[in-house]
Amino acid sequence: MNKIGRKSTMMALVIPFLLGWALIIWAQNFAMMVSGRFFLGLAGGAFCISAPQYSAEIAEKEIRGAIGSFFQLLISLGILFSYVVGAFLSVFWLSVLCGIMPIIFAAIFIIMPESPTYLVIKNKNTQAEESLKWLRGENYNPIQEIDELKANLSDEILKKVPFSVAIKERASISALVIGLGLLYFQQMCAINAILFYSTDIFAVSHFSK
Repeated sequence: MNKIGRKSTMMALVIPFLLGWALIIWAQNFAMMVSGRFFLGLAGGAFCISAPQYSAEIAEKEIRGAIGSFFQLLISLGILFSYVVGAFLSVFWLSVLCGIMPIIFAAIFIIMPESPTYLVIKNKNTQAEESLKWLRGENYNPIQEIDELKANLSDEILKKVPFSVAIKERASISALVIGLGLLYFQQMCAINAILFYSTDIFAVSHFSK
């Protein structure tokens, strides 16, 4: 993302998304199905990193936290959408519908500006100002926010330490243990098993009755 930008990264991810859905839609064998799922997982995982970062960098600091929470909410709504629509469509047409979504995303997202934070990192201050004006309004004065971004980035550079040093610090170890613990217990609660086999679970439980 730091090489080509947040926006360019997300636009590039449209390609593996489309490739993945194309392989699933026209799958003739198990290998094509698995390959399609691989590309979708690859693109989806990369999107889970780039999209929240882009959202955080374009949002005003007063609402940055609230905006960040929408990502997981929209993932859950997307899963619900697939369940509801999937009840009325075949697997083929549901896959076609899902395959159209990256195209719609690209058509809408292409008008969005690049992250002002990324532009400041690349010393493209004029473009960063234009990006902020697009996001905040034409009459917005971006100078103060640009200066704040520069100051924050300078602090990050000064405080940056090698991974081999950081991993030995008590605070880093505690944060790592907490993060891994949260991920472990999230997976151990079997939410993915429920999501993946929800159709079978409802069928076995005679939910329709």
